[in-house]
Amino acid sequence: MRHVTTDLRCTRCFLKPALCMCSELPRVATHTRVVVIMHGFEEHKSTNTGRLAISSLENSELVRFGAENPPLSHNPWQADRVPVILFPVSGAQPISDFKNQKNLVLVALDGNWRQAARLRKRFAAQNIPFAAAPPGAPSAYGLRHEPHAHGMSTYEAIVRSLAVLEEIDVSSLERAFRIFRDRTLWCRGSIKKEDVEGGIPDGILRHAPHLFSDKALAKAATTATELS
Repeated sequence: MRHVTTDLRCTRCFLKPALCMCSELPRVATHTRVVVIMHGFEEHKSTNTGRLAISSLENSELVRFGAENPPLSHNPWQADRVPVILFPVSGAQPISDFKNQKNLVLVALDGNWRQAARLRKRFAAQNIPFAAAPPGAPSAYGLRHEPHAHGMSTYEAIVRSLAVLEEIDVSSLERAFRIFRDRTLWCRGSIKKEDVEGGIPDGILRHAPHLFSDKALAKAATTATELS
């Protein structure tokens, strides 16, 4: 299921306005540059996490490809950066191999396997190395069916990789991910309100999260604007 949405959404966290979590998003600084190359079809999916990673990381950039977007440039990252493609292809190196690489740019391919196939071939032909996110606990994503047993969301792959590359505290990033996941699951009726990380704002109805006061709407819009 594609989970494409046409509902009104916050432009930063992409949750429904009443559930906007922009005030909960961290802004984490890293030496590693993160570039998320997102397929155009992903942009309108309520389950996409690449966009959330960009909103949470200071040293990051979103690049779109496919669908109606312009053709991707030859190397869609800064010229002085050394790229590694974060994607679990056969023969991908452990992300720890790149721990001491200066001017590293971590390039995450954000799309389904079919959408990413052309990019994988393109970067492989350029002899750009591929890296796999470090093994660990099973994915906590739960918003889509993963085609592979060890699959994980784009956000999780990026955060786990940064934790290895820079040994930074990623607890705030992990918490933001749980808030995003739980609010989405709560909207679906998959979990109870009391089980949502960070809670649900007062007065929000699960089956009509757009129905709330004008004052709350104005507050959510102001918060998103100030943090964008």
